[in-house]
Amino acid sequence: MIPMIFGDDETIWPRASPVHAIRRARRRREEGGEAGSGGSSAALELVPLLLLNAERDFHLNEDTEELLKELRGGREGGDVERARAVVPGTDHLSLVEGLGAKRGKEMEGREGERSVLEDLVFSFIHRHA
Repeated sequence: MIPMIFGDDETIWPRASPVHAIRRARRRREEGGEAGSGGSSAALELVPLLLLNAERDFHLNEDTEELLKELRGGREGGDVERARAVVPGTDHLSLVEGLGAKRGKEMEGREGERSVLEDLVFSFIHRHA
């Protein structure tokens, strides 16, 4: 799927990674670049983030760990929550489809109950609202 989205030149694929975008923005800011050039990195440092992975998420679990580490600036904790959760029983596509999707067969007859994904997202939102 990657070539279909990002092209056949594997050498440019890393440029699509959020990790590399954060690193570039930080470098620009540290080098005294324009205010806008590092703004996205600076803003990310102030925003609580919940990173979600599917249980069966190709190699994306490792990518998410790398992103989380980069967002934390190599340090644990901090003032802003950086959380990661793995949603059981999902693969990459079912996780994406589960965001905002109508209830499927697994939730029939369980009105008022939340899915694991909904619990993770709503709990995070409520902690920061």
